[in-house]
Amino acid sequence: MNLTDEQKLDIQQKLNYAVKYRETFDEVYDHILQSIDCLPGTGVYTDELFGQIIETEFGGIEKLKQMEKDSAGYAFKAMQKKHGQNMAYFFRWPTLVFTIALTVAGYIIDKNPATHKSLMLVAMVTGVLPLSLIFLKKMRAKYIGWHTGIYIKPSVKEGYIFSVSSLSCNAVNILSFVTRHFDYYGITTLLVFVAYSIFVLSFFKLYRQEYQIQLI
Repeated sequence: MNLTDEQKLDIQQKLNYAVKYRETFDEVYDHILQSIDCLPGTGVYTDELFGQIIETEFGGIEKLKQMEKDSAGYAFKAMQKKHGQNMAYFFRWPTLVFTIALTVAGYIIDKNPATHKSLMLVAMVTGVLPLSLIFLKKMRAKYIGWHTGIYIKPSVKEGYIFSVSSLSCNAVNILSFVTRHFDYYGITTLLVFVAYSIFVLSFFKLYRQEYQIQLI
């Protein structure tokens, strides 16, 4: 059975309300088209046919949503593991040399009374970079969608990316609130600086690994 562009658009609109993520949408949409393509050429596409395929192939809308939720959970854990591996990478040779150099540089800056305050400031600015990146990406996507009229569903991967960027930014806010009446020197500031640097660099590495695109 051959579908018209209007019928394909109708399927896309129905599926758009049924699933949340781009990966699920693409996979299920292709599956539906293949199922319809296998039907006799004299058949006629109806709204009921969409429901029948979803019910037969996936067990209904609710089961499809549960499958999507489970898949998103697996993807979240996989990205969490990869992010952890990226952070561990900074403590392995030869990248350990970079981590040591970063720590020494932070120590020197912190020990200088004229520059030690800037170390915590750099750490806090670093902490908000991930969320800033996500914000710019979302604004760009909305701008493109507004001009083209094409809405792209979010990726499963964006769930973890957004949660990590939000965690980083919220930690900055909490740290800023807790330390607003204190002037820290030494190990505390240095640890925060090194930890944020490694966390954020690992985040950017993960982002590029998953999306295989430039950051901006």
